[in-house]
Amino acid sequence: MADDLGSPPPPPTSELANGIIQEQDVIKGPAALPKFLLLLEEFGFPPGMFPLRCVEEFGFDRSSGRWWLRLKTRCEQEFQSANSMVFCGEQMSGRIQKGKILDLNGWKMKPIVHKTLYLSVNYRELWVDDDTTFGKIHFKDCKGFVQSFPLQAFFPMKQ
Repeated sequence: MADDLGSPPPPPTSELANGIIQEQDVIKGPAALPKFLLLLEEFGFPPGMFPLRCVEEFGFDRSSGRWWLRLKTRCEQEFQSANSMVFCGEQMSGRIQKGKILDLNGWKMKPIVHKTLYLSVNYRELWVDDDTTFGKIHFKDCKGFVQSFPLQAFFPMKQ
């Protein structure tokens, strides 16, 4: 609503400033994937760890750190540097904070035991070291087992 001087109203909480989500938003269609990748970058995560295609919806609530994604179809990608496959379900969710993702659902990483044998592990918590150049990314499953990889293994390969 404009004030008495005729100035424009303040932007709604879903307005984006500098491309980063400020408070809350639900983004649908082609803009959803780029905004999710910006969120990962803002919180210190490599963009490649979620091999996403065909994102239909991305939602985020900054006050709680809750996020969710809806995809048209499941996605998967092999990360040779980590000797693993990552699988994303049609729906994913979690809570994000600087350097951590908690309560992760819909995302699996399967270490490659042999060329055709995968060991499925549901990781519920991820965190990264502060040093994104030489740091590590750590994955913790529901039983407390932690597996770590070089952070660079999850950055997209340069062509």
